[in-house]
Amino acid sequence: MEEKSTATLEKIQEAAMSEFLDKGFQGASLRQIVKNAGVTTGAFYGYFSSKEALFNALVEPHAAALMGKFMEAQTSFAELPEEQQPDHMGEESSSCVHWMVDYICRHREPVKLLLTR
Repeated sequence: MEEKSTATLEKIQEAAMSEFLDKGFQGASLRQIVKNAGVTTGAFYGYFSSKEALFNALVEPHAAALMGKFMEAQTSFAELPEEQQPDHMGEESSSCVHWMVDYICRHREPVKLLLTR
């Protein structure tokens, strides 16, 4: 039963990703997402309370990861003694940017959704 539940959730999320990327949040149709996922509206509501909850489920983990890394870099830099900060500025920001670019490349669609839709 759990396997079917996971498969249904994945179908909903895949259909939603496509719909949101194509039409944006406002233009996306919950009816179309459900239809493309091949599930009933009732099944959808068994996983998500709304279209907004579904959108958040798709983008929130990625927003949290990116913001978390940014905040980690900021905190790490701020904790350095003030006289050491100029020497480490490029090093800290470069490391953070490289991590973020790699993350964005590995999670292209949900990050694109987060940033553009």
